[in-house]
Amino acid sequence: MKKLEAVIFDMDGVIADSEYLNVKAKHIQLQMAGVNVEWHYHDKFLGTTHEFMWTEMKKEFGLKEEVPYYIDQWVEVRKKLVEEEGLKPMPGVVDLIHGLKENGFKLAVASSSLKEDIMKNMDLFGITDYFDAFISGSECENGKPDPEVYVAEGGWKARQGGNGLEYAKTSVLTFEPCALQENTINFELQKPIDEGLYELFKPFI
Repeated sequence: MKKLEAVIFDMDGVIADSEYLNVKAKHIQLQMAGVNVEWHYHDKFLGTTHEFMWTEMKKEFGLKEEVPYYIDQWVEVRKKLVEEEGLKPMPGVVDLIHGLKENGFKLAVASSSLKEDIMKNMDLFGITDYFDAFISGSECENGKPDPEVYVAEGGWKARQGGNGLEYAKTSVLTFEPCALQENTINFELQKPIDEGLYELFKPFI
């Protein structure tokens, strides 16, 4: 088995305990635009890019402004929330990052977050210098759930031990929709998503 050489981190909910503030900022924006939704409405956009998210909501709710307006507004609303409520790293993640770096691993962040937010969080937690590369959804032609940031065409130089794009073009990492694999079992929901469904995913205590 090939020795593990690098570790890829997501940002929100992995390094930064930020998902709640991200969603709250968007929730406030929709209310400002006269749109009221249930909190769990936002779940379908977790991990996606701002461009994708606001494009979909603009179509769904007939929002008047263009997508860049809402992204800029989100940055300001979230910034105010962070100032009021604070932002912390996920429990234990800073120690994990320190340990991985001390043991010679290459580290990178691949996130749908805006690049400026990624770097602000890195600086806030004091871990910027531990990483070899950062890439955000705004730097990709296709954001999550598209796998562009992980395959050769993505241009992510942290791959293959930091040897760069040309070397990465020989990477064996590829993408195939899991639903098309022979041993895939697909489940189809027969009931609408509601609070009862979420209860099924809560851990036993």
